[in-house]
Amino acid sequence: MSETKTVSVGQIGRSLPRVEARAKVTGRAEYVHNLRLPGMLWAKIARSTVPHGRIRHIDTSAAQATHGVYSVVTGEDIIRVRQAVEKSVGRVEPN
Repeated sequence: MSETKTVSVGQIGRSLPRVEARAKVTGRAEYVHNLRLPGMLWAKIARSTVPHGRIRHIDTSAAQATHGVYSVVTGEDIIRVRQAVEKSVGRVEPN
C-alpha cells in the first residue's frame, strides 16, 4: 500500500485581494497602451491587400508628404539596417 503525503497548498485555492481590482472593474485602470508622453510617436503597419502577391515597388511619397509623418520605413530599410549591423558586428543569426 502506498503512503499519501499531505502537502501544504499555501495560496492555492485561496482568494486574495488584488490592489488593482477596483480600478479595473470600474474602468479607471491605466494600461500601457493608453500611455501618452510628450514627443511620443505612433507606428502604423500597412500590409499588402493582395495575398501572396509580389511587391515590385512601394510608392511612399504620399505617406511621407502627410502632415505629422516622422518617417516611413519599408522592408528595404530594414535590410539596409541589418546589413550595416552585420558589417559592424558580424553576421546576425536569427533566433
